[in-house]
Amino acid sequence: FYQLVRLLACIGFAVLCYTQYQRDPKSRLPWVLGVFAFVFNPIIPIYLGKALWAVTDLVAAVFLVLNIKRLEN
Repeated sequence: FYQLVRLLACIGFAVLCYTQYQRDPKSRLPWVLGVFAFVFNPIIPIYLGKALWAVTDLVAAVFLVLNIKRLEN
């Protein structure tokens, strides 16, 4: 289950990164999304402690919620 969530998060962040880069290549938003895609990628996993993963998940969720309007345009 955990690997599936990582895979879906990675794909989602990568797609958002690509679409945002196509819209505005000079923006920082695609770079942040790319970092999230890299962090959640299941191919080259990043090993963080349980507490640090909880913080990372929370930061990613808050980032997505705060940028939802920018991402859907």
